[in-house]
Amino acid sequence: MNPPLVVQVIPTLGGGGAEREVARVAPVLKASGEFDVVVCCLMGRGGFADSVEEAGVEVVVLHEHKILPPALAWDLMRFLRDRKPQIVHSHLVRWAPAVAKLARLPVAIMSEHGWSPKRGPLGVLFDRANIHFADRVVAVSEATRQIRIGKWRTPASKLVTIPNAVDIDGMPLPVNAEAKKQCLGIPQHVPVVGTIGRLVLIKGHEHFVAAAAELHRSNPSCHFLVVGDGPCRGSLEEQAKALGLSSRMHFLGFREDAREIIQILDVVCLSSLSEGTPITILEAMACAKPAVVTSVGGCPEVVVDGKTGFVVPPRDPGKLAQALLKLVQDPALARAMGEAGCRRVRMEYSVEVNLRRLTDLYRGALREKGYQVDWPATREGS
Repeated sequence: MNPPLVVQVIPTLGGGGAEREVARVAPVLKASGEFDVVVCCLMGRGGFADSVEEAGVEVVVLHEHKILPPALAWDLMRFLRDRKPQIVHSHLVRWAPAVAKLARLPVAIMSEHGWSPKRGPLGVLFDRANIHFADRVVAVSEATRQIRIGKWRTPASKLVTIPNAVDIDGMPLPVNAEAKKQCLGIPQHVPVVGTIGRLVLIKGHEHFVAAAAELHRSNPSCHFLVVGDGPCRGSLEEQAKALGLSSRMHFLGFREDAREIIQILDVVCLSSLSEGTPITILEAMACAKPAVVTSVGGCPEVVVDGKTGFVVPPRDPGKLAQALLKLVQDPALARAMGEAGCRRVRMEYSVEVNLRRLTDLYRGALREKGYQVDWPATREGS
């Protein structure tokens, strides 16, 4: 018997944390042998598509550019009717469960990757109506789960928390720090603080730049890396220039070697205004780097304040700078927190733990629909 087919639906395989999570999950899920997997990109391939295909997972692109949602929904329905998957699991496409049910498919699951404060009453109302089509909603953090219950009135029985994970064994081998710094134009023996993510408003990078200016006044030798690209890049570069950071703050744009760059950082920072489970911070912790994050979404669930890093209020550059300064001035503390973070990631956010939670979710959803599947004995007994 062929394994059940799961179609992972996402706008594109490029950009943010949701895309990176799908690109990580799909190959691991297929390699488990319990499910066949196809990734359906609605509006373009994205930078992670190649690695997904190299891992043996089919990537289907419906369109290479944005089109109107009704036409996109129609094309998705045609694709799903043709492939007839047992499970449709959507990410960042809130109407996909409705399309899956209209296509008469048994299981529709959607992932909630984080709450956006921009969503207005109409968006919340639409989401509440659409949720009736989803058999399960995956929240990537407990904070996200609670928001869905309280704000969007999602039935608790439909919700399951499955945090994002990091492939620790798949992290890059240790890099030559001297060579990497030289390549990036950073002096060898200076503290380096970095932030990694899309340069969009919700990530709060302007507060990181403001905190960097305060930290620079206390420690003029410190350098700052901003890895990522997006619509806010121009304004952030202007802000850095106005604050006298032109020679200290390096805007690197989107980098394929972001995981290698993490290894030359002394501290990793996330100044977000909203988050699910921040994959960048999980990767930093896997590299034994201490983290300073804002107290939004799943960040306080990942970073244990005072043990694996520091958690500070959002929109508070002063508190952000103070926390960064503590770690920059105390390398022994930074090292201890980084090592504690690495142990925490291995225990709570590994690929193995994530895969078990996801396959258990899929199994349960199929069984509720009356599907009898011959699961491998090793997994059935786990």
